[in-house]
Amino acid sequence: MAKEKSPKEILSSMTLEEKAAMLTGADVWHTVEHSEHGLPAITMSDGPNGVRKEGAETLCFPSACALACSFDAEAVHRAGRLLGEEANANGVDLILAPSINIKRSPLCGRNFEYYSEDPYLTGELAGEFARGIEENAGSCLKHFAANNREKLRMVSDSVVSMRALNDIYLEGFRRAVSKASPMAVMSSYNKINGCYAGQNKWLLTDVLRGEWGYDGFVVSDWGAVDEAAVSVEAGLDLEMPSNKSDTQKIISAVKSGALSEAAVDRAALRIIKAAQKAKARVRRKADLNAHAAALSDIAAGCCVLLKNDGGLLPFEKGASVAVFGRGAVQPRLQGGGSANVSLPSAARPLDALSKRFSVTCYDGSDLKKVAEIAQNNDVCLVFAGLGEEEESEGYDRADLSFPAAQTALIEAACRANPSTAVILTQGGVTELPWKDKPKAILLTYLLGSVYGEAVARIVSGEAEPSGRLAESWVEKFDDCSCRPYETDGAVCEYGEGVFVGYRLYSTVNRPVAYPFGFGLGYTAFELSGAEFTADGERVKVSVSVANTGKRRGSEVVQIYMSVKDGETAHPSAELAGFAKVTLQPGESKRVTVEIDRDALMRYDMSAKKRVHVSRCELSVRTDANTVIFSETLDFCEKKATFDRNTLVGTVLRERPELADFLKPYLCYAILGNFNAKVEIKNGEAVGDKFFTNVMNTLPLRALYNITGGAFTQEMIDGIINPARPVKQ
Repeated sequence: MAKEKSPKEILSSMTLEEKAAMLTGADVWHTVEHSEHGLPAITMSDGPNGVRKEGAETLCFPSACALACSFDAEAVHRAGRLLGEEANANGVDLILAPSINIKRSPLCGRNFEYYSEDPYLTGELAGEFARGIEENAGSCLKHFAANNREKLRMVSDSVVSMRALNDIYLEGFRRAVSKASPMAVMSSYNKINGCYAGQNKWLLTDVLRGEWGYDGFVVSDWGAVDEAAVSVEAGLDLEMPSNKSDTQKIISAVKSGALSEAAVDRAALRIIKAAQKAKARVRRKADLNAHAAALSDIAAGCCVLLKNDGGLLPFEKGASVAVFGRGAVQPRLQGGGSANVSLPSAARPLDALSKRFSVTCYDGSDLKKVAEIAQNNDVCLVFAGLGEEEESEGYDRADLSFPAAQTALIEAACRANPSTAVILTQGGVTELPWKDKPKAILLTYLLGSVYGEAVARIVSGEAEPSGRLAESWVEKFDDCSCRPYETDGAVCEYGEGVFVGYRLYSTVNRPVAYPFGFGLGYTAFELSGAEFTADGERVKVSVSVANTGKRRGSEVVQIYMSVKDGETAHPSAELAGFAKVTLQPGESKRVTVEIDRDALMRYDMSAKKRVHVSRCELSVRTDANTVIFSETLDFCEKKATFDRNTLVGTVLRERPELADFLKPYLCYAILGNFNAKVEIKNGEAVGDKFFTNVMNTLPLRALYNITGGAFTQEMIDGIINPARPVKQ
């Protein structure tokens, strides 16, 4: 049998026309096949809720909005592996998942498909999901990048600062690329600062490939390409779906010299490599029954218990349960659009509950009948939430209002029977005007095929709701960090910068209904003995976790950082690490969270790149607002990068040993006297607020100017270059 040619050998034997043909699809779901070169077509399918292919045997998986709440990297990895197995079994080489854009606004119609408002959590969990898929099929991270609304999505321009772009909107992708080495990355429809993402060389080549070292291929979102030749030169490898006219444009551009053939070669080579990788995969059947059992366990760990007054949940064994709401018999499993998976049927919550309790179900709207049934049962369970038509790809929600009819249903049940719990099933944040009425609220988000069984297991106590919120639940839309910058036009200004979601709310103490990271359980925990240790560029945070309750349960240890160096304003809390631990009653365990070096970097506007922060406060929290322990550490040696415009305050923080040297020149510049009696300690003039404030905002060059050159250029050079001695 002849040895298979290498990708480069295949490329060298292809004509320009053959190579160009590879850069656009053969149809809607396949790349071009080149059988004469031994290259099969790559078969693609939508995701990430399941294999969206006609005739596919697949389950509907928990949506990303739910998976993110697990705060469980291992569980999310397992879900990804199961999806990869189903893709493989259905002949799919590349599944277009996961979707990992930041939940900048709760109005985004596609938020159910995204993980979080936090880039660290997004990158960690989406990276594990993609890594799981890659064990059996190819994954595709989407939509790259700053694609945070559906409104005018094909022409929208995301106007965003380099700091916010790097620290918020690219960081999740960077972490996921590093973790998973996905087969593909999908460029988004929108422009970024005036340039379409699919023809943005800085984004696709300089950042994705140059800084991050990505070696897979970049595919356009379907129909996103504006100028084919420009996209190829920028770093886009595959246009989807098929567009033979663009193939001819690419060929013509090469022949005219407008496009380099080297750019075509680079793109074609990446598709060749992917086709060979797909060809090498072995097809295996997927055990959907085993998958359903595994997903049921995963789903329970995604549910967030928002309220549980008096320990109403779980219901006592043998309780009579009044069940209300359409969701009990027509369950909401997923969102609309390209993530939607066709399923023949799904187990109803009512059926699963009836196996465990004596159930009376009414899904009508007669509130008198609701009251009558509620009064005649021990407890009530109301299924409520948004419908699939209200959360979908293609459009955003108009507001955060909750359906009025469902509010009336909840309030009627609560009046008739105070022992009422609400099962809240939807893909994103809404106002909850009724939240003070029921004793318990269980937020399930969208759990897919296993929804009914997972809910019944939690309500009965067979499983524990151990999820934590991956997004802040605001009281009303006016409280949202993005609210002042919302517009109906195509230009979308990201004026909040890095202060997205909880980063703003925790910094300015803005109240929310439920904070990021929040979630209750069926037991209680005590955290003690926190230790913070810095080792070079890494930090370890250890804490003892004890289950002080009477049931088995899970706690999520959350580590946040607050940067304390530089003049730039930073959020008071940014997630930097987490760990989920499950303990039996009375059991305790020492939990150590290691914060990797990349989590200790932020974009420096002066250096125009991400740099390691030198000083920050680390805190152990149970949610973004609840601090248990904290400590400020100098944990990462930072080489000072000064220039003539660096502020004296910055210089003194980085090099406090220069205080005595700088003092006479500062005294002259501020007070007109080289020998003024001023004592400078820890970057402050002791007892002199005026002197301190002026000193800290004075650039080095001003000392040269104001002192008439007594503070010389050579002195400035010595400070700018720490390796060079300061001349005095």
